[in-house]
Amino acid sequence: MNEAITNKTQFQKEYAEAIRKASTENFREFCNKQALARLTPIHIKINELAIIETTKLTGTSKYLPTDISLDTPSKPEERLHPSRRKIIHYQEANNAQEVNQILLENTHHIYTDGSRHDEKVGGAFVVYCPNGKIITRKLKLHSSCSVFQAELKAIEQACVWLADKHIPNAAILTDSKSGLQEIGNPNSTNQIVTNIHRMLDNHSLSVNFIWVKAHTGIAGNEAADLAAKAAATSHNVPILIKFPISFVRKLAQQDSKVASEQFYQDNMK
Repeated sequence: MNEAITNKTQFQKEYAEAIRKASTENFREFCNKQALARLTPIHIKINELAIIETTKLTGTSKYLPTDISLDTPSKPEERLHPSRRKIIHYQEANNAQEVNQILLENTHHIYTDGSRHDEKVGGAFVVYCPNGKIITRKLKLHSSCSVFQAELKAIEQACVWLADKHIPNAAILTDSKSGLQEIGNPNSTNQIVTNIHRMLDNHSLSVNFIWVKAHTGIAGNEAADLAAKAAATSHNVPILIKFPISFVRKLAQQDSKVASEQFYQDNMK
C-alpha cells in the first residue's frame, strides 16, 4: 500500500515537472515572439491605461506636482449661449505678397506664435500698429504644456490686448491652422478657445483671422517665432500651468516601453 502511494506521488512530481518545463519553454517562445513584434505585455498595457484614466478622473498626474492640474473641457455655463455662437472663418496666405493683399491699411496687424523646444514652452504676439509702432509680448508656459496650447494662448492674449486697448478691428495672423480650426468651431470645449469666443462676443471685436505659411519670409511671422522661442527659454512665471492629457499619455507610453523591454529581458533568459 505504502509502495503504491509512493509510486503515485513520484508520478505526480514527474508529471508536474514535465508540465512546468513545457510551459516554461512555450512561455519563453511566446515572449520571444512578443518581443520581436514589439508588443506591450497585457499587464503593462493595463497599467499604462490605468495611469491615463486615473489622471482624467483626478485631474492630477503622478508625473507632476499636485498643484498643476489637467487642462479639462470648459463647462457648459462657461461657453457662449448657443444663440450667440457662430462659425469663425479664416483666410489663407502662403507668402508676404498674399498677406499684403489681404491686410487692410490703418488697422492693427497682430502676428502670433507658439514654441516648444528642449521641454520649454512659450508663446508670443507682435503688434504692428498703424502709426508704425511695434509691440511685442512674450508669454511663458509651463513645461508640460503643448505647442497647441501655446499657439492658442498667444491668440487669446492678443484678443485680451485688443479688448484692453479698445481696438474693435484688427487682423490676427498665425501659422497654426489647427488652432484656427479649433477657434472656428462654435461648439469647441477647449478652455482657451472658450475664452476667445467670449472675448470676441463680449467686446464686439471684429477680428480677421489669417493663416500664414511658416518660414516663407513673412516678417511678422518670423518676429513672432523668435519672440515665442525667447519666451520659452525665459525665467518668467508661467501664465498657463495646465497640462494636456497628451503629456501624461506620452510619459505613460515611455514607461510601458521601458517596462516591456525589462520584462522580455527577464523572461528570455
